[in-house]
Amino acid sequence: MRLGIFAKTFVRPTLAETLDAVVAHGLDCIQFNFACAGLPSMPDKIAPELAAQIGDEIKQRKLNVAAVSGLST
Repeated sequence: MRLGIFAKTFVRPTLAETLDAVVAHGLDCIQFNFACAGLPSMPDKIAPELAAQIGDEIKQRKLNVAAVSGLST
């Protein structure tokens, strides 16, 4: 079993600072919430550039994304 955390637990001004807080607490697995990147938790649209930036920030810190917050229909 791998322990992880809801990334939104760490309220920080930027995505980078939020992800750094996850790593600083010794965790490497998150449930991602788009609010961490300055968007609504469940945005209608995500710019491809922002999606790439989010992915890069996560990869730089060697984090694993177990889930992304959203609605099922």
